[in-house]
Amino acid sequence: FNLSSLQLLYPCMQRADIFFLEVDICLLGMDQREVKMLARDYCDCDNKKPIILSHHMLPGLKQGEENMSKSDDAIFMEDEVAEVNAKIKKAYCPPKIVNGNPCL
Repeated sequence: FNLSSLQLLYPCMQRADIFFLEVDICLLGMDQREVKMLARDYCDCDNKKPIILSHHMLPGLKQGEENMSKSDDAIFMEDEVAEVNAKIKKAYCPPKIVNGNPCL
């Protein structure tokens, strides 16, 4: 195998964070599900294993963006209402098109 140090360390860091933070519930994208489930299966937590909730990522607000988390116009929990409204107004939202429409 020819793996970079990032490819070796990142999965370990993903697993470690749920134990370091001592979370009861871990909410994450489907892309991280396997790593988190592996961590849960091997955890030694005195029968108190964290709950893993996996979800699909929200699409970005521009045409063709797959993940909002990688978008420069991502909506964050701490955004003000006016900021969220401005981001949505600039979003790709073609009329009468459902597939690929991030606003729907």
